[in-house]
Amino acid sequence: MTKKVQRIKAKEATQIIAHQTPTILDARTEEEFALSHIEGALRFEESLLDSLPKNHPVLVYCTIGVRSNRVARQLRNAGFSLVYDMKDGILGWANSELPVVNSAGLPSDSIHTYNKSFSLLLRKGKAVY
Repeated sequence: MTKKVQRIKAKEATQIIAHQTPTILDARTEEEFALSHIEGALRFEESLLDSLPKNHPVLVYCTIGVRSNRVARQLRNAGFSLVYDMKDGILGWANSELPVVNSAGLPSDSIHTYNKSFSLLLRKGKAVY
């Protein structure tokens, strides 16, 4: 049985980050993460499941919410008590004019959109695929 994952939009995620200080997990590839990610995010790897506290909130995102939803459900099934899935992904984050950083921790306006089709969904920032 799959336990419920709370699916939220980027604007809601900012409130959760401000008030709950969740662990932020990026469910994208190393290349996507290096180009741009939410500041403070960790790139999700299976090995993290053993090192994260299960009673601490977790916010997961990817490009548009497909990969993050899979990871969020995996976390809930592994016993994590409060898991948020940012359903509009980093594209929703960028379109809301929220900041991202690159692998050096510097602000970036480039967003890895996974593919050319998804790049059409990006309204703010420079699409890379």
